[in-house]
Amino acid sequence: MSDSTVRARRSGAATRTRARVAAATATVLTTTGLTALALTPTANAASGCQVSYTISSSWSGGFTANVAITNLGSAVTSWTLGFTLPGTEAVSSGWNGTFSQSGQNVTVSNVSYNGSLAANGSTTVGFNGSYSGSTYPGNPSSFTLNGTACTGAVSSSSPSPSKSASASPSASASASPSASASSSSSHLYEDSGQWAEYTIGGYTIYNDEWGSGYGSQTLWVNSATNWGVNSTQPNTSGVKSYANESYTVGTALNSLSTVSSTFNETNPSSGNWESAYDIWLNSSAIEIMIWTDTSGNVGPLGSSVGTVTLDGNTWTLYAGSNGANPTYSFVRTSNESSGTVNILNLLKYLENTEGYFSNPTLSTVQYGWEISGTGSTQENFTINNYTLSVS
Repeated sequence: MSDSTVRARRSGAATRTRARVAAATATVLTTTGLTALALTPTANAASGCQVSYTISSSWSGGFTANVAITNLGSAVTSWTLGFTLPGTEAVSSGWNGTFSQSGQNVTVSNVSYNGSLAANGSTTVGFNGSYSGSTYPGNPSSFTLNGTACTGAVSSSSPSPSKSASASPSASASASPSASASSSSSHLYEDSGQWAEYTIGGYTIYNDEWGSGYGSQTLWVNSATNWGVNSTQPNTSGVKSYANESYTVGTALNSLSTVSSTFNETNPSSGNWESAYDIWLNSSAIEIMIWTDTSGNVGPLGSSVGTVTLDGNTWTLYAGSNGANPTYSFVRTSNESSGTVNILNLLKYLENTEGYFSNPTLSTVQYGWEISGTGSTQENFTINNYTLSVS
């Protein structure tokens, strides 16, 4: 099978992040025991804020994090973001802000061009970090902006910090209420931006309209177990978007005992799309796709190398390349819109039976829809329930 529009596969969110990093203005990093080379601006009191912390790329012992900051209160002319790294992480370089670290406590102050944040104004900073050990320690669980806890709500006082996201080796999607991008929306979060994203319960949910000639698409989120997109895409060449829910693992494959996921979704009855896991090994060096449901004239990269039956499911296995790295795709021989996938067994099959790799790092697990076309009419894609268990 092949996509009717020649399926030009993306190389992942990490590529976009690296491009943004290369263009970013270099800033000064200060650590404990060193003198800061830039003065911290005087902070204005913030009355509400929301923070989205996303791991856009990871590798053994390191990662790249992007931190989107939204000021929900009155306008500020300067700001300082604070958060605590939960494990052994250390900031090694940053951009779009002046970083300092004392122990595991990190502060980020604005630079000259992004100090002013209007009400509902946003800015994004990022950094490269390192950690010791074989397992990524997890994301920060709380943030402050100018001393005010970022709870996703506006308050006249400064509430105690509350969890906005967490990442643990054994995770099940769960809801952590916070503010919607649109106050008129009936959803917790709603955004039609090309790169709109929302972090909740240790997961980051992406709109991700990455493909050439993409149309309009709105991402909405009620919780990490209930989200979706309303997508209007032309039936032209190539994948237009990969709306997905992403979780960072960062653990060697042979050190894992469980990688299992359940899903329940409502899909449109027409269009060119597939529901699929997109799994990245060794950062973005190897791509594994697991297709659970397909519609229209779509198909995986590469050629069929046979069928595989594991855990009561039968898959056709394809081997190919996305142009930058090898891609292996399991396509279920019968579609399903709900079910359970033993991801670890499929990865072990590729390692031990096919010999395609040896003990790589399981970097990221994503699940969502690759949408190639909807006939230029709106189609609605909904996740009714989703879990991922990693240990």
